Amino acid sequence: MMKKCIAGLVGCLCLLSASAVLAQGLPDTGQTTCYNNTVEITCPQQSEAFYGQDAQYAPCNPRSYKDLGNGIVRDSVTGLEWLQDGNLIANRNPDFDNDTGYSAPGDGIVTWQHALDYIAFLNAEQYLGHDDWRLPTIKELSTLDDAGRYDPTIDPAFSTEASGYWSSTAYASNTGVAWVIDFGEGGLYAYPKMYHSYVRAVRGNPLPVNNFIKNAKGTITDTATGLMWQQATAPGTYTWQQALAYCENLDLAGYSDWRLPDRSELQSIVDYSRFDVAIDPVFSAVGYVYCSSTTDVGSTGLAWYVNFTDGGVGYGGNKMGHPHVRAVRGGTCATPNRIGKCTVKAGEIGGTDRLKFSGLLNVTEADFNSATGDNVVVTIEADDIPNLDVTTYSFPVTAASFTKGKYKSPKVTVINKTDPVTSFRFDTIKGKMSFSARKVDLTGLSCPITIKIQIGDYAAEVLLGEDIVNGPTKPCPPELMR
Repeated sequence: MMKKCIAGLVGCLCLLSASAVLAQGLPDTGQTTCYNNTVEITCPQQSEAFYGQDAQYAPCNPRSYKDLGNGIVRDSVTGLEWLQDGNLIANRNPDFDNDTGYSAPGDGIVTWQHALDYIAFLNAEQYLGHDDWRLPTIKELSTLDDAGRYDPTIDPAFSTEASGYWSSTAYASNTGVAWVIDFGEGGLYAYPKMYHSYVRAVRGNPLPVNNFIKNAKGTITDTATGLMWQQATAPGTYTWQQALAYCENLDLAGYSDWRLPDRSELQSIVDYSRFDVAIDPVFSAVGYVYCSSTTDVGSTGLAWYVNFTDGGVGYGGNKMGHPHVRAVRGGTCATPNRIGKCTVKAGEIGGTDRLKFSGLLNVTEADFNSATGDNVVVTIEADDIPNLDVTTYSFPVTAASFTKGKYKSPKVTVINKTDPVTSFRFDTIKGKMSFSARKVDLTGLSCPITIKIQIGDYAAEVLLGEDIVNGPTKPCPPELMR
């Protein structure tokens, strides 16, 4: 039986470490150093020139990647899973590449259509156990483009050619052209589909779609990112230094914490289905170049800009030039997994125990679909003796138990009053999870307790505080220690 000293109502707030994360915010640009108009400098103080640039705002969602050890790298911010090999065609299937004219056969540089064909080829053979690979959209591909790196502009977790990679996104005014990212310098440009570029496949839930809400007093909120934008283009044009100062000093709609958006933030509001102007009409825009707070580390006299004529992202914005400006504030940090409420009761029914907890998990619909025919497994164990005093609960994942993005474990038929009653529910839309175990024996589970949750390829675990009786800031009581 669970020790009486942990009987009663217990509250806890804990973070889970998970092998899959679905963020609700933008990945940080990766830029960590400050610059003036020409060179790197010590980051300025608030009253000094060039204050408010990219590196001076602590990353809400710092870049983080996990090498899964099987040829896949998972982005811990977006939850997207990428092929690690940046030239899989040449390294694995050179005979697939018979394109000539702009490159040599077998070098892995192919036309846009052949890039799509290769993705279909990988899915047909269920490469690395998956048949849902796709060519990334331009916004998905842009999440890999690291503004703190140069030649290549991508994390070393990936093998990458410092060259162009295809996206699936067609150019709005010419369907014979598609968007490409140059991972040598980081630029984003339109490229005729008959030309040749490299291919990197992705899988996982798509990025959230922009959802703009028009607020009062000249602001727009994008619920996909949590960013609040200045609705109107700032009056006039500005040098880079002037743009930083304008946004830092802006007082709009009762807010004074405006800033010049970084490259990723500014690109996030591009609508690649539009041309001249490539932004939702809820904004007031002129369709020209807008300045970001991010410096081109390959040429520090330049700042990154976004061209809202078509959505191009370039590094040719001389800091002494005069582009347009739109200020931003706020932003959503990636929602961590957490348990927000935990209840433990001992000897509640006939001397048996009860455990309930609920909270948020970054589990996606794809995770549940991949787990169909398998089980949701919840494991509760005494943390001080691994693999001993372990209690495990399994809940089958079927087409009937997971519908419309919601999972509900099958109802337990109770024959005897002493039979355990357990349930697990999860809403992939809201990210909300609840677990309940009644009439169970939790003997031996002393403080601290670890909860582990496995859903298909997704795994997360949480340590229920140092002391689940007196709160996570208190030491574990001696009577609960072995």
